[in-house]
Amino acid sequence: MSTKADEKIQDKADRGPGQVEVIVKKAMVEQKIEERDRETREQNLIIHRVPESTKADSQERANQDQTYAERHFAEPLELERIDIKAAEPLLATVKRRKLQWFGHVTRHDNLAKTILQGTLEGGRRRVRQRKSWQENIAEWTSLSLSERLAAARNRRAWRQISIFTATLSPERPGGQGTSFDFRFKHVCPTSVVAENMLAETTTSLDTHHNPNSTPEETAKCYDNWSGNYEKELMTQLKCTAPRECADAMEKTMGGSNRKEVRILDVAAGTGLCAEELVKKGFTNIDAVDGSQGMLDLAERKQIYRRLICDFVGPNPLDIENNTYDAIACCSGFAAGHLKEDCLPELIRVVKPGGYIVITFREEWLHQYEDYKDKLEPAMACLQDQGLWERVSRGVFPNFYPGKNGITIVYKVL
Repeated sequence: MSTKADEKIQDKADRGPGQVEVIVKKAMVEQKIEERDRETREQNLIIHRVPESTKADSQERANQDQTYAERHFAEPLELERIDIKAAEPLLATVKRRKLQWFGHVTRHDNLAKTILQGTLEGGRRRVRQRKSWQENIAEWTSLSLSERLAAARNRRAWRQISIFTATLSPERPGGQGTSFDFRFKHVCPTSVVAENMLAETTTSLDTHHNPNSTPEETAKCYDNWSGNYEKELMTQLKCTAPRECADAMEKTMGGSNRKEVRILDVAAGTGLCAEELVKKGFTNIDAVDGSQGMLDLAERKQIYRRLICDFVGPNPLDIENNTYDAIACCSGFAAGHLKEDCLPELIRVVKPGGYIVITFREEWLHQYEDYKDKLEPAMACLQDQGLWERVSRGVFPNFYPGKNGITIVYKVL
């Protein structure tokens, strides 16, 4: 293998003996400095490649990682500074999956955190010098989570987001020995950032879907969540369920005098579905929900005639038989929420010939034990008993980004 010293001797061979000797000594010194700096870098870098022995022992995992990388990464993209709350899940993903694409994050976690938090002045200074980066950041952060995810999944729309450029020195964490410039890079499209941020938010939402919670615990959880409920559900995730439920109601009851159609909004929450119904001309709406905190916010909107704070289940509600022309139940069926034992009570309060529109996340039918092989069979059993008949069943995309929803409509007999 040709060394740097050999190359310099070859390049300067036409010079005199004294000059060649000086050049050789200088080249050898430079080579030693390079070797020392390379060793220093290898000792201090927080990202290390997987040893060959480890690769041999975990070839199957390596293949899985490579498949994951090829699916998500088409070309190197440099991440620019992003909020620490978005960066932490990204780093956690790197550690959890241990992707060869990134290398193993095995040492100097304190340095990783320092870089991610943006405390290194060199990184901030360089970012300020590049207005196009700042413009990209501003454009990116102005998008909602669902918009970020949609843009990130479109490879042509990937944005260049860099996290930091940092200078390490002996005084900084991990900077042992000679100082050197270190550019903290992720070969990563924005889809990974968006998906991690989205996962973080949907995880927050799903903490309210605890299958082991009592109705009282679930109600308290929603009381505490009520202040951020609409922001997380609609502004960040752009949940389409309220609109889908209202659209189904319009298709079902559209031929009636909408102002006279009396609707019960079951699991009404803060009134998101009712707002969509009002836009379509349905104004005679009552609400029932187990969370008083959610109903207090709904009351301020002045879209309900009556608000009932009660748990919907097999227990009789404070409602007379055959009261409503229709029921809208948007997102009421979820883990730890309504169960199939509430269906007879819903049928009881609807007039014969009226309709019940139910919208929820499709995945609950397959993942939640109380619904899996139970909810739809219970619906079919009530139809066999002649209590109602199914009018339609349809799946729609993006209940939340990446998650399908389902709307089922029944006619009460």
